[in-house]
Amino acid sequence: EAKKLPTPSGGKAELRVGTLSPIHLVRRAAMKALPSVRGREGDTVKALLKHLDDEGSRHAAVQALLRVPARLWPEGSAKPALDSLLAFIRKTPEKERTADEPLDALALCDALAGALPADEGRKLRRELGELSVRVLRLGTLVERMQFDRERLVVQAGKPAEVIFENTDTMPHNFVIVEPG
Repeated sequence: EAKKLPTPSGGKAELRVGTLSPIHLVRRAAMKALPSVRGREGDTVKALLKHLDDEGSRHAAVQALLRVPARLWPEGSAKPALDSLLAFIRKTPEKERTADEPLDALALCDALAGALPADEGRKLRRELGELSVRVLRLGTLVERMQFDRERLVVQAGKPAEVIFENTDTMPHNFVIVEPG
């Protein structure tokens, strides 16, 4: 039996959805929009660089900076960005470096390596190779009880992550064994 309950008087209810403050939401939206303003790439880069050391804004800034070609960055701005991003990546534990934020930071560092003198760019790319975690994707062949790759190769002693996706209706087993 339905009863009519009176509406509470004088009360106020507030419902918050998500964890970001409105200021952070607006900042992220602005960062996302900035690279769309053509002819102002230098100003965009300068505005976004300020957020690379801010844990709450870094990822949005990196994603926006990835949309600005390195050749359009103001001279001398790649080095401070690289210093900040490399510090972030180095302090990120290896097992967490395959998350979106470190992967995007690594991608931006790689893009900026081309803006450096050739020797520095090669040195940076070697370091990025050491810092990155190899991600291997392994899938299945439909109705064939086989994988889509015959061999997975990683550097000895270097961390790697395997992402296995079984799109077949048959179950597949995947086992990693130590050689010997």
